[in-house]
Amino acid sequence: MALLGAQLEDLDNLSTRLTGTAADVEVARSAAVSLTTQVVGDVTSAAQRAHAQIGTEMEALDRSVSDAAREADSTQWTGSNADNFRIAAGEFRSAIGRSEASTNEAFESFKASVESMSTALDEYVNSLSTSLTDASGAAEQMSRAVTDQRTNLDNVMNSGLPVR
Repeated sequence: MALLGAQLEDLDNLSTRLTGTAADVEVARSAAVSLTTQVVGDVTSAAQRAHAQIGTEMEALDRSVSDAAREADSTQWTGSNADNFRIAAGEFRSAIGRSEASTNEAFESFKASVESMSTALDEYVNSLSTSLTDASGAAEQMSRAVTDQRTNLDNVMNSGLPVR
């Protein structure tokens, strides 16, 4: 035989579970927003540090090559070996310049990729946050509906219907 109404304790338990679910959804929403923001910040900071450190190393190398070239220029040295050395030193400095340009270009491209990723993650987080906020509200609304149903059933089943 089917039960008319519900066990009041079961409705209390369901309402409590739905309230807990709403809180769990809010915790998940907050964590997702925080973690996504942290990931973007970490990637951006790491790329900036790497670029700065590589730039520092390239500057040190350029100073070393410049010092060697100045030393070579001030050395009393003639002949084909001296000429070959100076040509090679010039090629080396050009290669260093190309390496610096390539590094800057790569990190500018990476920066654009990170900015694009950041924008995509922001859109994702906003969408997720909205969806989870809606889900939390729905769980709270269901909890209130169950509580209201419990109150109505308790009134009808235990207090009786008013006579008119």
